[in-house]
Amino acid sequence: MPTDERFPDAIAVERMASFFGVQSAGKFQLRGLGTFVLSRSEIYFERLLPRKAFHIPIDSIIGVETPLSFLGKTRFNPLLKVVFTNAQGQPDAIAWDIPNREGLKSQIESLIEKKKNG
Repeated sequence: MPTDERFPDAIAVERMASFFGVQSAGKFQLRGLGTFVLSRSEIYFERLLPRKAFHIPIDSIIGVETPLSFLGKTRFNPLLKVVFTNAQGQPDAIAWDIPNREGLKSQIESLIEKKKNG
């Protein structure tokens, strides 16, 4: 099923997002391509191989950054890094090399602000 049908409320869909990992999983984890979906309620990312899905509720996001590296890995261009509180209540982060990173950063920051202001 195409992503657009699974996420009718998607604000943005990027099908060629390059996953750089989750901070809490450490440096030695698999990267990979996948689909990044931003909706009003969450960031959803599904890595293709090995298949794995990540859900980050907008309510749990602490901030958004565009560093040049993450977990010691770089492509020498800015990444989209999302800092959030994980299911265990601990600070965590996840990052991607993704087209339109600045636009996505602005959209995520806007959603965070809307959630804060009710």
